Amino acid sequence: MFATMVLEYSLTGLQRKPMTVLQINLTSGSFTPAMEAATMWNTHVRPNVSNTVALTRLHIFNESFENTWTGSFAGTQTGATVPPNVTYLIHKTGGLRRFQGRIFQPGVRESSVDDMGLVAAGTKSDLTIGWNSFRTALEAGGMTLHQKVSVKNPAPAVVQNLTCDAIVSTQRRRLR
Repeated sequence: MFATMVLEYSLTGLQRKPMTVLQINLTSGSFTPAMEAATMWNTHVRPNVSNTVALTRLHIFNESFENTWTGSFAGTQTGATVPPNVTYLIHKTGGLRRFQGRIFQPGVRESSVDDMGLVAAGTKSDLTIGWNSFRTALEAGGMTLHQKVSVKNPAPAVVQNLTCDAIVSTQRRRLR
């Protein structure tokens, strides 16, 4: 059963809440997949996120199913952050699509990027490992991460890998 997973964050200094939207295929009969996914995010992604960012809501839904977790899992990384519209860019790979999708992870710390916006090698590696561990944990919990489901792509490819880009990205249109 394909569903949409929305991760909603609060971010210090930003009134609008950033969100990450993912497509999943629910293959297990869990009654609380949102709570399970939030716990997985807390375990695998949170250690690599700035403490100015907190996962505050995780919502999984489709036309016949809805499940929501609400709480607060703040990142653990400390230090000054860059402006809130600057994010880490996580690329999805898998399947034959040219544009395979991306995830914007807010909370870029100044110490993790240089003046040109290049992400430090250790940070890039930690984010790649954290997001892939999250993807693997989702799969183990019966929630396979997929590329976007659409009319043209009713059976999308499974996301095989998540990779942090070497340069930060901006979300200008998302913050208006």
